[in-house]
Amino acid sequence: MNRPSLYGAFGDKRELYIKSYQRYRDNARAATADIFRAQLPLRKRLERIYAVALDIYVSGDEGPTGCFTVLTAASDAVNDLTIRAMVLDALTELDKAFASCFRIGKERGELPESADPLVLAQLASATLHTIAIRARAHVPLKELEAIVKGAIGVLCGAGK
Repeated sequence: MNRPSLYGAFGDKRELYIKSYQRYRDNARAATADIFRAQLPLRKRLERIYAVALDIYVSGDEGPTGCFTVLTAASDAVNDLTIRAMVLDALTELDKAFASCFRIGKERGELPESADPLVLAQLASATLHTIAIRARAHVPLKELEAIVKGAIGVLCGAGK
């Protein structure tokens, strides 16, 4: 599409950006929704979530893309209230999805009674953020996988 056609379809650059970001979030949500809902042991569920994330983050025709939320939208959220609200919503949604995994894991005895599902969720989300940043910086996949493996070990052994 040329510029007039783009603006005719989307309004302006900002609206195109917002729609692109929403599409990215929809695709990321669709890629992980079944895993977050799956009745799997906590460790296995986390392994699958991070594997999907790594597939997304290290893909790209011109090199690793990383994560739109962490690497682009978070920067634009500083000056744009709509984008800020979308980023906060994305972060909250991810934390809630992880918290549900950790709550279920705690109920199944996979975590100690002292484990805080929300804190573990925020740490799990932070791990996604760091592998997104590192993927974009072309950190080798083996190193990213080592970070994931270490994080899962810490998250699943919380307080033990």
